[in-house]
Amino acid sequence: MVELGETSQDAAVREILEETGLKVRVEGLLDVQTDLHRDRKGAVEYHYILVDYLAKVVGGRVRLNSESSEYGWFNRSQTRRLSMSEGTRTVLDLFFKQRLR
Repeated sequence: MVELGETSQDAAVREILEETGLKVRVEGLLDVQTDLHRDRKGAVEYHYILVDYLAKVVGGRVRLNSESSEYGWFNRSQTRRLSMSEGTRTVLDLFFKQRLR
C-alpha cells in the first residue's frame, strides 16, 4: 500500500522492512500487473495495480510481522512446487529470465 505523498519505490522499501525486517535497495522495475476481483455477477469488487520491483537486500534480518507466517529463499525449480497466484508465478518467471541474462 502506498501512503499519501510516497513514491511507489519508497512504498516497496517500507513495506518490505515492515513485513520482513529486511532493508532493501530497489534496483529496477520488474513488472506492472492489474488484478481485478469480481463477484458472482461479474461486477468488479476490488481493483489492484501491482508494481513489482527488483530489489537487493542491503541489511536487516528476517523478522516476520503478523501478515506472514513463513519465509524462504528459493531457486527457480523450487518455486515451481510452491502454491501461488498466476500473477506471482508470472513475476517470478520474469525475475528468473532476467537473472539468466
